[in-house]
Amino acid sequence: MVASIRRAKASHEAILTFLEAERGAEVEARFWAKVAVGEAGDCWDWTAGVNAKGYGRFKIASWEVRHANRVAWTIANRCEPGKLIVRHSCDRPVCCNPRHLLIGTTLDNTRDMIERGRARLPDQRGANNNATCLTLADVGEIVEAFRRREDNVDIAARYPVGHSMISRIRTGRSWQTEAARFGWGPAIAALSQEDAA
Repeated sequence: MVASIRRAKASHEAILTFLEAERGAEVEARFWAKVAVGEAGDCWDWTAGVNAKGYGRFKIASWEVRHANRVAWTIANRCEPGKLIVRHSCDRPVCCNPRHLLIGTTLDNTRDMIERGRARLPDQRGANNNATCLTLADVGEIVEAFRRREDNVDIAARYPVGHSMISRIRTGRSWQTEAARFGWGPAIAALSQEDAA
């Protein structure tokens, strides 16, 4: 039995095999004893150990540990999530309420994070981009060159960027906030359109 369970684990974090084993009912009872089961719509918090990211850890066998949310989803659906991620509609890693759990890809999980405002994506535009080759003073000089009607190739020759970057600044697609500070109209218009969206 142990050998078959270990082989099943190799087929991606098997849980159902443990639940359908001879002592599966005991495993399930032991699992739910560690969950604060509440009303149907409430979060059911995992009350035992959690990992560094706050996800519940359930020792499904003496040699195997699984994420509690994956175990809860498997119990409720009686199938393995396999390589898919068990996501939380409530955004609470300790929640084990099967009604709050859904499966999806890493991309689905990333979209959830961005749509719900949990992504810690710093502003990488303009001067905030660590890879930038321009300074705020450079942008001011570039805007002045626009006013003198210099072309993009001539302006780019003075800076460590190509003419396409100069074009992006000219049309308000890059360095919008900084160029707008120097009164550059297309950048101001682009910012206004962005605010309206």
